Amino acid sequence: MKTDVTLEEGVNILAGILHEPQCESVGLLEGLHKVLAEDLKSLVDHPSVDDSSLDGYAVRLEDTLRATPDLPVRLEVMGAVAAGSVPFVGRLEKDQAVKVFTGAPVPDGTTGIVMVENTARDEDSVFVYRPATEDVRKRGQDLEIGKSYLQRGQILRGSQIALAAAMGHSSLPVFKVPRVAILSTGDEILEPGQPLPPGGAYNANSYGLAAMLREMGAEPVILPRVKDDLDSIRQSFEAAKDCDLLLTIGGVSMGDRDFVRMLLEREATMHYWKIKVKPGGPPVCATWQDLPVFGLPGNPVSSLVIFLLVVKPALYQRFGVLEKAYETVTATALTPFKGAGAKTGMWRCTLEKLENGFGARAFGNQSSGVLRSMVQANALAVVPPQTEVGTGETLEVIRL
Repeated sequence: MKTDVTLEEGVNILAGILHEPQCESVGLLEGLHKVLAEDLKSLVDHPSVDDSSLDGYAVRLEDTLRATPDLPVRLEVMGAVAAGSVPFVGRLEKDQAVKVFTGAPVPDGTTGIVMVENTARDEDSVFVYRPATEDVRKRGQDLEIGKSYLQRGQILRGSQIALAAAMGHSSLPVFKVPRVAILSTGDEILEPGQPLPPGGAYNANSYGLAAMLREMGAEPVILPRVKDDLDSIRQSFEAAKDCDLLLTIGGVSMGDRDFVRMLLEREATMHYWKIKVKPGGPPVCATWQDLPVFGLPGNPVSSLVIFLLVVKPALYQRFGVLEKAYETVTATALTPFKGAGAKTGMWRCTLEKLENGFGARAFGNQSSGVLRSMVQANALAVVPPQTEVGTGETLEVIRL
């Protein structure tokens, strides 16, 4: 078993033990927030014909070049075409026009469109007061049949769903959503709403992690909280065996009552323990009876930070997601940021917009038990090992 791995190693090892993603076909709306499992090609050209991008008259551009408000050009109107109607039969000849509406197929010979606002109608003629514009949308201008416009690994959001529909797809090949079980351990943990005795704490971690999983498109399964007891924890592990990953909270450090770590050491294949990062250093990564298990620290800040830095990137990596798991920017330190020795410091901070970029101001209390800091701060300042960052120096910042 490895100990004190780097963040990169921690992500790679966890991603490597996750199960192979399974594929399925779902309807368009059911694909929302899922990950595309293969490149998606257009089944159609769009537009399917040359059409008009505005309401007006289809014309030959050269016939309108002399048009002015004082000396309009007169054109003979040969017909009218609306979007979805039968195209105009025939070809535009000199000094002819066809009335068109947005999306209507334009006649052969059309090289321009005159906006309706720049015309006046007189029975079978139209007077053009300004030259036509090149507002003809060519066939295939947006989409060409057989060409891929959505790639494997893309997260499907509203724009991607719209594009898939425009390409003619009624269903989508996606990866099945990973089911992630969440198990909170500890005699002191109670569910919100219950009376809180002295020394007790509400189960904030489970709900925070479940929300973060839903945000990234995964399916959280919150297991009943268990006390610090090996048999109870083992039973919860059994209940999670149909999930793709089990996240445990608490019980992974070096104490006599860190039963999650004890159970894994006795019954699982241990891949690593501890990551060189602060806060959140003692997570454990293991496989228990073919179930990938990742043990998170019990302190709420540590738990959420390690999920963001390790669990989410590992899931993205395993599913081949093209996006980054989190966004980083470069900022100027507005306050000093201390180092964390041989570890990478991840200090909560406030990211501020400056005239020439961003500034980062350290949050006052960096205790891993101060959960409100994850709301009142909006970023994590990254301080490399054996480094301190002084005011005015630059550093990398992770947006929360």
